[in-house]
Amino acid sequence: MNILYILLPFALVNVSVALDTYLKQVILMNNQMNIIPKPELGGLIQRLILYGEFTMAELALIIAVPDADGDVISKLSVNTDGHIPIRQPKTFYQALWSNKEWFYQLPGASNINEAEYENATLNDLGHDRRMFTVIAIKLLILDIIVGPNTNFEKFSGMCVLLGVYQSILYPDEFIKVADGDDRGTCALHDINDNVTHYKKEGDQISVLDPTTGTYNPFKLELDHKIYESK
Repeated sequence: MNILYILLPFALVNVSVALDTYLKQVILMNNQMNIIPKPELGGLIQRLILYGEFTMAELALIIAVPDADGDVISKLSVNTDGHIPIRQPKTFYQALWSNKEWFYQLPGASNINEAEYENATLNDLGHDRRMFTVIAIKLLILDIIVGPNTNFEKFSGMCVLLGVYQSILYPDEFIKVADGDDRGTCALHDINDNVTHYKKEGDQISVLDPTTGTYNPFKLELDHKIYESK
């Protein structure tokens, strides 16, 4: 019994340290994203989607929901039908700020004054992350729809980008699977198993309104939808 009393405090300390480490990683990555100009951040998001070999759920953790519920992450870390949506510990995805392959080492991005964040919560930090990334990703999508960006000619890649955008807008229902093809169809499956359908015809991307059963131009939604939740 005495041994138990000795070991238990150490166990609690270890848990606390792990949580503090994750918070610090999220803060550091937020600071990194805040420093980078938004068009440049959009370019980095593009690289993560097209060349990072991350799953849809992993991209959501990086870009939209670092504050995702632990139970949800655990469920998505299990092999289902030969597919594991989240393949690494959650700390892995928040440590990308230190990987020069993805995020630049800019002044002020590698250190924080921890005293300034002693009351920080994951919910607040997740909200901040989405405030940074929603602007960057809207600029990226507009650059694809009406601009010169031709890097998402394959609609399967665009489907993932739409999944990231939807995860930012609705973090409590973030996308776990983006099922897109190059024939112009896209089905986004969220963590509650709801599905949002998109399609591309010519240069037009449309989203299905489940109430009316009709497809509406996605750019109209993009122009008016603003991330406000916290």
